[in-house]
Amino acid sequence: MILENADVRVTIDPLTGGFASIHNKRLAKELVSKGTSTRLFRIIAPDGPMLCRHLDSEAPQMSQEAGAVTLRFETSDLRATARLSLDGLAIVATLEITNTGRLAFEELQFPCLLGLSPIEGARYTVPSFGKRSFDPFGPQFGGDHRNAEQYMHKLASRYPGRMVTAWSDYSSPAHGVGLEARHTDFSLVDFFVAKTIDKKTKPFARSLDLSATFPRRLAPGETWQSPPMRIFLHEGDWRATADAHREWVASWIVKPERIAKFVESVGWHYFFLKHQDGSSRFSYADLPRMAEASLSAGCPYLLLFGWHEGGHDNHYFYRYVPNREWGGEEGLRAAVARAKELGAELIPFFNGTLANVTMPEHQAFGHRWEVRSRENAPNHAGDWAGFTVDGPGTDRERMHHEICPCAEQQEYFLETMRRIVRDYGFGNIQLDQISIKNFPCYNDSHGHSHPDRAPIDGFARLLDETRAFVRRECPGGMLLAECTNEFTGQWTDGAWTWDFLEDVDPILYSAPWLLTSTSIDAEEYAEANRAFTHKIMFDLRIKGGDELITEYPEFADHVRRLASLKRRVAPYFAWADFRGREGIVALEGENADAIVAVSYRTQDGAKSCIALAEKNGAAARASLTLAWKSRDDTVRIESSHAETTRVSANGPIAITLAPYEAQVICLDG
Repeated sequence: MILENADVRVTIDPLTGGFASIHNKRLAKELVSKGTSTRLFRIIAPDGPMLCRHLDSEAPQMSQEAGAVTLRFETSDLRATARLSLDGLAIVATLEITNTGRLAFEELQFPCLLGLSPIEGARYTVPSFGKRSFDPFGPQFGGDHRNAEQYMHKLASRYPGRMVTAWSDYSSPAHGVGLEARHTDFSLVDFFVAKTIDKKTKPFARSLDLSATFPRRLAPGETWQSPPMRIFLHEGDWRATADAHREWVASWIVKPERIAKFVESVGWHYFFLKHQDGSSRFSYADLPRMAEASLSAGCPYLLLFGWHEGGHDNHYFYRYVPNREWGGEEGLRAAVARAKELGAELIPFFNGTLANVTMPEHQAFGHRWEVRSRENAPNHAGDWAGFTVDGPGTDRERMHHEICPCAEQQEYFLETMRRIVRDYGFGNIQLDQISIKNFPCYNDSHGHSHPDRAPIDGFARLLDETRAFVRRECPGGMLLAECTNEFTGQWTDGAWTWDFLEDVDPILYSAPWLLTSTSIDAEEYAEANRAFTHKIMFDLRIKGGDELITEYPEFADHVRRLASLKRRVAPYFAWADFRGREGIVALEGENADAIVAVSYRTQDGAKSCIALAEKNGAAARASLTLAWKSRDDTVRIESSHAETTRVSANGPIAITLAPYEAQVICLDG
């Protein structure tokens, strides 16, 4: 059967309902390799030890009406109805399925795009803090070497989690195909890619499979409805998919009201107090001088790890109490109050998502909150203390179990959070690992509506109550997540996102309202400048958190200059959306490669800017031609090193940067 409009022609395989052909008529490009085996969906329905038993779409009854195709499937195991329609260059697919068999369904893969032909110069892109941009036929994905271990040819990226928004894309700069999940309830979905290499042909025949997998348990008699899945044939690269999905998300997402002091800041100074082995350089008595050091570098926020009795990574998650040797609660409150009097904000570490199974509290009651797998086994978390203190070969990874935000655990979590925020006087909190703990929970005692809803429904309540409590106790208080995505980003002000400087565009472009960060050590001028121009917060981790930035006076002054610049241009930069190179026609000159350049624009288009910084430590000159117009044909140039200037925007702008200087070119209109 053929489904066709002016832009796309789709041929549906009558044996499976899968895509036998997807033809982009605008570009005269066929996406599917000839002779590809097809399926529209796959259901994983384990039978005892056969965990990968699957049911594939077959023998559909097809009908066509009003520009859409309806496919009906019925076997002894399932009854399903799929609908395929066209929206310009997009195929919109939905599936409703009922389990009519005797065994539970555990995963539902839909839609399946099998046998996609290689596109010259193409990359697979997914907006994830994991692997996010690579040539799926290149060495990063194993090249042409085939393994018995098929997972080496596959990648699954989960949304929401490390994946910030729900799309994937395979494209070259000229054209490609994107896959979107358009749902508003944040149900878990894995975006899946796999490659196939056939070496019996010369040259080798290579193809790619894309699909989405929903980890929804469907008991016999239950029905599930997929969200609208959008297969988007587009010109240009992954930005076409990102643009379309971002605009749709903007129509419904709830964005938090953020604190201006934080948004316009350059980031925070990260400190380690007590390490995993009990050693420390800092104590509560040092908090005022730590605050003074951070403030002198233009950074009013301090992120505190290891502030509690057991030290960092120990005693998860039962003993977030002040260190008695450092003055206990009274000493902590006094030190926090003094730091706040100086103008600093302190953000204490708190991880309520995993538990040390050796703790008496866990053995007494916390074990009831453990995430359980389909096989009723615990989910093991990493032993970060062991990795840090001992050699990397230690085998102690079983001491931490993942914790489910079930009803009983929520009360313990919230009680601990309230004590940290209010009783100890912090007024802020860091929620460690909150954005990446997206495990379906099969613990029957928790009473989940469905296992895959456990993390979404549980963390929604925790984040909602945590944000409300923090803002009541401290109107300027903020929540800092570890990692970020559209789900947790509804409540959190920013995120601790590790080392985040490479291939950042897919995340920043897709969800520009989410604030990220990257680790910066002393004397890392180039890294600081790259982070600044990309509006990535500084996680100033000086010697891993054991040193003050003021122990490096010149670098501290560099950070102070960047912080001052960001505040001065905040309406054009801090509050504007990342737009990559859209505002730049050309940046040319002998030293142009030494300059990082990124454009930003507010959603109403009233203000925009180009952020520039020199990254090689030598003076640089270049000529900048803008793609955007200024209302009065002039632009204002603010600098980390020089006075404010105003120049004509008619024609190329001469750019002169001192070593490691940053500039922001501001446009109105």
